[in-house]
Amino acid sequence: MLTGVTGILDSAGDDWVRLQVSGFVIHIAVPASVVYQVGSVGDTVSLHTYLRIREEQLSLYGFISSDDLEILFCCREYQVSGREVPWAYCRHWARVASRLPWKQRM
Repeated sequence: MLTGVTGILDSAGDDWVRLQVSGFVIHIAVPASVVYQVGSVGDTVSLHTYLRIREEQLSLYGFISSDDLEILFCCREYQVSGREVPWAYCRHWARVASRLPWKQRM
């Protein structure tokens, strides 16, 4: 399992970043909020990651904090109209969970 990656920011889009790591460029899907937090091209970036393996596709998802990654695991348990839960919905529940006096770990 690929649980984290550190590299040099190569480029970024609306919902992805590309990091240069040991001669490779890795494409990582991220929430839009992460794109604005990682800095500028050429900066060193560290992300907590989740590698999703499907029959014909590998997808790498990245987050600044491990707490945000845990929220992804919670959201993946639920389906909305047969589709994955949108990033914004997950971020909303992350904010709600951060206000609770206790925190349940998975």
